[in-house]
Amino acid sequence: MQRERETRSRLGKWGKKLSHWLPALLWMALVFYLSAQPDRPHHPEDTIGLIIRKVGHMAEYAVLAGLVWWAWFRNSEGGTQRILLHAFALSGLYAICDEVHRFFVPGRNGRFLHAGFDSLGAILGLLVISSLGRTALLALTKVCLSPIIQA
Repeated sequence: MQRERETRSRLGKWGKKLSHWLPALLWMALVFYLSAQPDRPHHPEDTIGLIIRKVGHMAEYAVLAGLVWWAWFRNSEGGTQRILLHAFALSGLYAICDEVHRFFVPGRNGRFLHAGFDSLGAILGLLVISSLGRTALLALTKVCLSPIIQA
């Protein structure tokens, strides 16, 4: 009987941790899926189109960094700066892996300069997070993520 309670308790702990990481993992899966799409023919890009695409990539990784930060924040006893650093490192590493992945997708090519733009987006997202403050962030994450996952 005692052993069953301990097993349930451990599963509950890991299930809660997984629920905190689920949004980030789903976002990573979406990024991977979109990167796996063969390049479609398109018109030569003008400056505005290029800027819109780069800002879109930066926003994609700002969201990823925010979701990774949230998961780490909910599961860690570490300091805020350490969590921000970990969130940036994981987001930047994922950006590099995404570019390597694109080398193997027909019609796509990976460019490490793109990983730089993606990482810049992660930094900007984390700067917004760090400037909001703990109370505002907890309220924001509760409003945004509680309907998806009960924390």
